[in-house]
Amino acid sequence: MAMSAQRSGARCQATRDNAASSVADLVEAARPTAVMGIGSFLRRMAQQAADDGRDFSSIKAVPISGEIMTARMLEHLRDNLARCGATDVHLSSSYGCTESGVGWVPSV
Repeated sequence: MAMSAQRSGARCQATRDNAASSVADLVEAARPTAVMGIGSFLRRMAQQAADDGRDFSSIKAVPISGEIMTARMLEHLRDNLARCGATDVHLSSSYGCTESGVGWVPSV
C-alpha cells in the first residue's frame, strides 16, 4: 500500500513502514488546518510526531473515521497533538456513516 501527496511541486511517497513520518513531514510542510484519517493511524502518527518534536500547531480539526474511538483513545490523540503545538483541536469521530446514514458526530 502506498500513498502520495503533492504540494507546490513537492512529492512525498509513503509506505506502511514510514507512513506516519511521511505524513508528519507533509503536515509540517503544508501547514494544513485539518488532518483526516483512521484513528489508529492518526494516534500512531501523533505519538511519533510528539516524540520527534514536530510542529503541528496549524491543525485545528481532525475528522476521524474507519474505526471506533474510545474516550481514552481520543484523549491520547489530543494529548499528543498538544505536545506538537496543536492545543485547540476539534476532534470528530464517526464510524460506519455510509451504512447508517448518519453524518459526522462530534466527540470531545
